[in-house]
Amino acid sequence: MGEAPLHLSFIDGAGSFRASFALSGIYYEEGAYDEAYNYCLRSLREKSDFLPAFYKISQILIKKNLEIKAIKLHLESFFGIKLDDLAYLALSDIFMKEGKHDIAYEYLVKADALEGETSYIAYLKGLNLLYQKEIDEALECFKRVNSEYLDEKTVYNIALCYILKGQSIESNKVFNIINKKFKGSITGVL
Repeated sequence: MGEAPLHLSFIDGAGSFRASFALSGIYYEEGAYDEAYNYCLRSLREKSDFLPAFYKISQILIKKNLEIKAIKLHLESFFGIKLDDLAYLALSDIFMKEGKHDIAYEYLVKADALEGETSYIAYLKGLNLLYQKEIDEALECFKRVNSEYLDEKTVYNIALCYILKGQSIESNKVFNIINKKFKGSITGVL
């Protein structure tokens, strides 16, 4: 693709990482996974922290029926030799979007070991465990979310855990807390 022609270079995105990424999407939709992969790489060469390109690469690798271990190694290689907590969180997010919650959880545990469990990591761990039907463990993770970061989604997930455990009285208590904390802005949801 290269640089945009001089008379088009004023257009935002012409000849940039976004144009390469757009082409990767077109090739992906056409089933030309190798070309799509190459344009994702080009996009990453131009902007190395462009996460949508990583997501597209993961989709390409999954479509090519690679083993999960190979996909993990391949994606990890983009982050360098020593992965940090942000790399683990990004990898977790990639695998969570692909529905691979067990792998996403592994990366969250690694991020947790490096950074210590933050409210954000506790929430993501709870969400991944909930998708894996590990209700008790998910509930414990959601309860570790710091009260200043507690939002409606977290509280709803706590209530959902209680409902899935068959503890409707506890879920009603949670919904009462929601009504008080969020001033009834979500009343009548049930």
